[in-house]
This record gives sequence, C-alpha cells and structure tokens, in this order.
Amino acid sequence: MSYKGHVEKGIIVADEPVNLPDGTVVEFRPIEPPGGRHHPDVERFAGVISPDAGDEDEYREHLRDKHQ
Repeated sequence: MSYKGHVEKGIIVADEPVNLPDGTVVEFRPIEPPGGRHHPDVERFAGVISPDAGDEDEYREHLRDKHQ
C-alpha cells in the first residue's frame, strides 16, 4: 500500500487521512511533478497564471499545445 502527501513547512503531510499507529516505520521518496500544464483553474489557484486571465482562451491554448 502507498499513500500520497506533500511537504509543508518541512513536515511530510498525507493528502488523505491515514490510519497508522504511532511508531509505524514509513519510507518516502520525492517524485517529479508531471510535465506540461494543468487546467487553468488549477494553475490560477496555484498562482501559475493570473486570476484575471481568460478561462476559455487559456484552456484552449493549453489543449492545442498538449495535443500537437
């Protein structure tokens, strides 16, 4: 079984609740984020694109780039 998480202020935090008893030994390794762009809403939320960028134009441009 594996779980996903992220580092927050230097501490590994599980993305979903995990029911492991205290003292459980775990192993973790960093992974590379997927390449390419994400849906504009995700990028807007993450601050990759500005909040006032046009939704449809950005998404269509992303799809064109992705499928070339």
